[in-house]
Amino acid sequence: MEEAYKAGKVRAIGVSNFYPDRYLDLVHFAEIKPAVNQVETHLFQQQKIAKEYMIKNGTQIMSWEPFAEGKNDYFNTPALKELEALDGGQSLFFSHYDPQTVEWFMSIV
Repeated sequence: MEEAYKAGKVRAIGVSNFYPDRYLDLVHFAEIKPAVNQVETHLFQQQKIAKEYMIKNGTQIMSWEPFAEGKNDYFNTPALKELEALDGGQSLFFSHYDPQTVEWFMSIV
């Protein structure tokens, strides 16, 4: 992957399920650090230690299983029920329906 990166064939290297011990091995011995590491992350497994090391080394954490397969009665968790009240009904980034936004996106392609 590092050769493909250097040759410009790929823009980034990502890994999956590299928990702190293996992640640190990879970061130490690899010439190019992974841009992203996909690990199980949700309310019941927040990966605090893994996240700390990834931030320290410039790797973005990407969640798989963000809904924990519905286990532990996930969708009835009080924290989620309270977060449900935070819904503002619109994107915090941009309006998907605004023609000016669409034109802007078209201009950068």
